[in-house]
Amino acid sequence: MKKLSIVLAFVMLVSFVACSSQSEAPAQTTTGAITTKAQTSAVTTTAAATTTTTKADATTEVQNPFAEKMTINWLVGTYSSHLYEEGRWDELELEEKFNVDIKMWNILVDSNNMEQVQMMLAAGDVPDYGFYYTTGKYMYDNGLGRTIPLKMIQQYYPSYYKLIQEDPLGLSFNLVEGTTDEYYGLALYTPLSRHTGWVPMWRLDWLENLGYEMDNLTVMVSALNPDRWNDRVYFSTTKFTVDEVEELLRAFTEDDPDGNGVDDTYGSPFANSAYDRYISYNMFGFDQDASHFYKDPVTGDYVP
Repeated sequence: MKKLSIVLAFVMLVSFVACSSQSEAPAQTTTGAITTKAQTSAVTTTAAATTTTTKADATTEVQNPFAEKMTINWLVGTYSSHLYEEGRWDELELEEKFNVDIKMWNILVDSNNMEQVQMMLAAGDVPDYGFYYTTGKYMYDNGLGRTIPLKMIQQYYPSYYKLIQEDPLGLSFNLVEGTTDEYYGLALYTPLSRHTGWVPMWRLDWLENLGYEMDNLTVMVSALNPDRWNDRVYFSTTKFTVDEVEELLRAFTEDDPDGNGVDDTYGSPFANSAYDRYISYNMFGFDQDASHFYKDPVTGDYVP
C-alpha cells in the first residue's frame, strides 16, 4: 500500500507539474523577424486549436527630395537680365534651402540680345530654365528640347496642373500637334489669368449728361489716405455690352458730353499701350507728365 501510494503521488505530481508548465509558460509566436509573447492567462479552449499571428507595423521611410545637390542653369527673360547680381543674399538663401546651385547665364548671354541668343542656340547650349527668347516648339523641332508628358506635370508640378486644369483653355496651350497629353513647354501663368490689372473707367458726369443712370455706385476709399479721392472715384457693378460700349465711345466723341459747346472730347478704348494712360489722365483732367500734353487755348484744358 505504501508503494502504491508513493507511485500514485509521484504520478499526480508529474501530472500537476506538466499541467502547470503547459498553462503558465508563455507561448512564442514568430512572424518574420519579429517575435512576440502572448499574455499569460488561463485559457479555456474547445477541441479545435486557435493560432494567432501578429503582423509587424509597416513603416515607410520618407525620402528627402533635396538629398542630392542639383545644378540649375537659368537664363532670365526680358526686363530682368540687367537686375541680376551674382551671389546676392536671396540666391544664396534659395541654394541653401533647396540644396541647389543656381547658375545664371545672364552673365554670358543677354536674353534681350537676339544675336547672342541665336548664337547660344546654334551652339546647342540650352539652359535648364529660360523664357522669352524663343518657343518650346522651336526648341523641340530643332532638337534643343523635349516634350513634357502631362503625367509628369501632374506628379511633379501639381499646383500648376490644378491651375491649367481649371482654366478653360489651360490644357490646350503648348499642346503638341496630334497629341492630347504632350506639351512643348509650360505656359507662363500670371495673376492676370485670374483677373485683369486694368478696369474700364468712365467720366461719371459725362455718362449722366448722356442719360445713363448709375445707381449702384460704391465710393472708392484709400485705407492710407481716406481723403485722397474726395468722393470722386466710384466702383460700379454695371456691365455694358459691346454694342453699348461702342455707342458710349461714339457719344463721348460726338455728343459733347461735357456740355461746353466745343468739339474737344472723344472716347477711346484701351489698346494695351503706354500711351493709354495719358488718354485716361486727360479724360479725368489732370496730367502726370507735362511733356505729353499741351494746354488747349480754347478750353484751357490739358490734352494730348
